Amino acid sequence: MVEKILGPGEELRADWPVAGTTGYEFIRALAELFTDPRGESSMSRAYCDFLQEEVDYEALIIGAKRMMLIRNLAGELEHLKDMAGALALRQLATRDFGNDTLRRAIIELAAALPVYRTYVDVAGAQDEDRAILAAAAEKAKAARQVEDEEAIDFLRRVLELDLESPEEQASALEFAVRFQQTTGPVMAKALEDTAFYRYNRLIALNEVGGEPDRFGAPVDAFHAAMVLRLHHQRRA
Repeated sequence: MVEKILGPGEELRADWPVAGTTGYEFIRALAELFTDPRGESSMSRAYCDFLQEEVDYEALIIGAKRMMLIRNLAGELEHLKDMAGALALRQLATRDFGNDTLRRAIIELAAALPVYRTYVDVAGAQDEDRAILAAAAEKAKAARQVEDEEAIDFLRRVLELDLESPEEQASALEFAVRFQQTTGPVMAKALEDTAFYRYNRLIALNEVGGEPDRFGAPVDAFHAAMVLRLHHQRRA
């Protein structure tokens, strides 16, 4: 058993030698089952009336992630920036990326990541990792916070170990490992320890592993989730 919080649409990797998770996604599915979607409109209206403002939950999370990297994990951010900068200097097309550009690109890519972390290792990026990083890169570009979007594409290639020489790939792996070790705490501090305390439309949905912006789900969705759990985590 592993204590692993699965993000939206995320499944345990098939090659992991584990029986399953401790059950955060089960609690999420159960909370959604017992939340009537028909009450979302009135609950949202009452919550916004109480706050006297509209709340953009997605923007709240992105902002919290940025803050965690810039303030709470500033030292780690600087180290990642230096590692990326050293790699960028090795290529003609990327050697002109400045410190600010690389720092902002790291912030935005980490903030756009929909899961706690990817699992790139010495064997390279799996299909799941590539899909996650591709989506995060596009989302980071859409935010328009990085002046040179090529820096985001560069970081994506680094994280996928998609570089030419073995020496560059080895350095890219060091960066990928450090980045992955950082995005987990960033997500945890921004989501569980910040957003869940600031967004209180219905606190029953604010359990660890929950999705407070997803207000209930039909019974069929719960059964479908349990079928998947039976298939992927039969012994959990």
